[in-house]
Amino acid sequence: MTTVTEFLARNGLVSQEERHLKARALDAVELLLLCVCGLLLFTFTLTVMLDVLTRTLGAPWLWLQEATLVAFVWGLFLGAAVALRRNEHIYLTSVAKSLAGFPRIAIETFNSVVMIAITVTVAVVGFRVALQGFGNFLPVTGLPLAYITGAVPAFAVLSAVFAVERLVKGWRTGFEGATHDPREQALRAADLEGPVP
Repeated sequence: MTTVTEFLARNGLVSQEERHLKARALDAVELLLLCVCGLLLFTFTLTVMLDVLTRTLGAPWLWLQEATLVAFVWGLFLGAAVALRRNEHIYLTSVAKSLAGFPRIAIETFNSVVMIAITVTVAVVGFRVALQGFGNFLPVTGLPLAYITGAVPAFAVLSAVFAVERLVKGWRTGFEGATHDPREQALRAADLEGPVP
């Protein structure tokens, strides 16, 4: 019988970059989020296709637009949380990558604390908005708007957890490690030195 840890170690979906900055316990969360995002992308694509088809046939299913919206919003926000864990989001790393030792730790700590403060704020405000969404309803299906706005606090909580994970692991093991620049990765793989054109 394969354990969850062994499965995740062999699974190609969970990013192995910057492994020293990731807790193995959250690998299952990353894998689950990736699977959910894949399902949401499929749902989004299918509902758009069916919406176009039913409108072309002259018998539109109006609820498809709302299903498309729900799939899009949740896929976007959950995907953004996964990108944060993988450090594949928009992130200014030029200064931090050029430093080592205490200056690097200080810059990375500052970046993480700012990210945590932002995500906690988004979680609190997003939770309030999601609660208000239970009083507003989608026009066709009659579902509460909270089915859409609930993606915001979910994203913020996951992002805060991933930012804390990166900060704590960085303090323990150092922030220096794998790069996300494909050109630098290619140079390292080829054991070449020198500037990248």
